[in-house]
Amino acid sequence: MKNNRYFAAVKSRLLQVFLPSTVFSLAALPSVALAGEHCDAIGQVSGWVKTVNLNETTQSGFVKLKIRVGGEVFFKRTGVIIGETTSQSIDPNTGLPVTTLDHSMFFGSLIRLQTSNDQAVLVPTGKLEGGIPGAYCEFNVTETISEAAGTRRLRSLSNDRHNITAEGVVSFCSDNNSNEYALSGTVCLD
Repeated sequence: MKNNRYFAAVKSRLLQVFLPSTVFSLAALPSVALAGEHCDAIGQVSGWVKTVNLNETTQSGFVKLKIRVGGEVFFKRTGVIIGETTSQSIDPNTGLPVTTLDHSMFFGSLIRLQTSNDQAVLVPTGKLEGGIPGAYCEFNVTETISEAAGTRRLRSLSNDRHNITAEGVVSFCSDNNSNEYALSGTVCLD
């Protein structure tokens, strides 16, 4: 019960503070660079994401993003994340669900990061909603992120040459409306 109150408070605060400013924040983001250009530096990504499902297509919560370049910390902050499903399909080769998402991250001090066309492959864990056969409500997720646009300190990430992976579990189960992912991979800094 304590967990539900916490997530309800997070959801309420996110909706009050961050969603109204999203349109204005995203308008200030630079355009994405063309593929095939070189990188001035490669950054190593680590971190985590913890979210709740606001509805069938929207997640919100917190993100901790750390980027190291040449052994030095380039960026390390915890912020707020909002994810939106833009499409869903079934991979014809594997039969697994594939979800396309966009994410908006807010790190304070007007630092924003927007990812686009992230591809998430979902594999059922076997947990069923109410024990109903075929009603899977929890999935192992592997999400790949390649396109991003950032502001301020993250402006140099504005291109489509990233190789970031978010791996974790997403749950739509009535007894667990939470999602957790670990971040890894590389980013191309211009």
